[in-house]
Amino acid sequence: MPNGTEKGKTLTRHYKGYWLTKFVDFFPLLGFLAIVLVFGIATKGKMFRPFNLKTIWKQSFLYIVGGLGVIFCYAQGVHDFSLASNIALSAIIGNMVGGQNPVLTIAVTLLVGAAVGCLNGFLYATTGLSDFILTLCVNFLISGCLTTLMGSNVYLDGCKTLVALNGQTFETVIILASTLLVGYVFRFTKYGRYCKALSAGEVAAVQCGVKVRWIKFSAFLIAGVTAGLVAILSSIRAGTVGSNTGSMFHFNIMICMILGGMPLTGGKDAKILNVFFGVLGCMALTNGMVMLGLPSRMQDVVKGVVFITVAVGMTRLREKANAI
Repeated sequence: MPNGTEKGKTLTRHYKGYWLTKFVDFFPLLGFLAIVLVFGIATKGKMFRPFNLKTIWKQSFLYIVGGLGVIFCYAQGVHDFSLASNIALSAIIGNMVGGQNPVLTIAVTLLVGAAVGCLNGFLYATTGLSDFILTLCVNFLISGCLTTLMGSNVYLDGCKTLVALNGQTFETVIILASTLLVGYVFRFTKYGRYCKALSAGEVAAVQCGVKVRWIKFSAFLIAGVTAGLVAILSSIRAGTVGSNTGSMFHFNIMICMILGGMPLTGGKDAKILNVFFGVLGCMALTNGMVMLGLPSRMQDVVKGVVFITVAVGMTRLREKANAI
């Protein structure tokens, strides 16, 4: 029989694990509030001016949509490093083929994005290659084709009918629709739960009845369709497309996810809120440093320190919470 001292130690470990878990759960919100508070004070309240808040929202729009689309990959602990080049490829081919026909432009852009997603998903599900190596190779392959596709053109004009949609109301509708759709699938369907379960190991997932190859393939397919959607939204906002459309998008998404507390290994701790708080926190951090007049190199240093600290700190905290 355990004595009183042993019971006390057990209770202490239990409460410590409970509060560590709660801290990990609330970290995205706490991190976002900390960034807003620090830069709000440092800028003497200028960050909270309506114009500045609107700027942060506009900067966050594409990354929120992109983050929602790739969350099924992140839940499995895998990443699509071909996302940026896929966005550019989809935008260029979509506008080349579709021209000023909005329906054709949308259809072709989404199909190109989906095709690249299918390629990634098929190779990842059947070859056993690392997601990093595989998608990075696809990224280089596509990047090499972009200049050839553009020829002597620096940019291509977007579809005027689609460009006319640009505005805050349109972006709000897209955000709400994307959040409701992805939130429902990710939180309330077997597919969302299977994506999280896959991060625990393929053998365990198979024993639970998960169709591993299909889950792997479809997650990259969704990421590809998301790239096509981001390509359309980028052309609507900018009015033009080119080889630089979506530049560094995959790395920026990863940074936002890390800042939002998204575990790099996926699993049950992957949440929709990681996307929102991560993107908004990252944009608020960037905006605050610009308002303070920090040089671009110093901004990169600050971002690097913050992101490494968050990534390492959250990983260690999760390990401790799970070990208790």
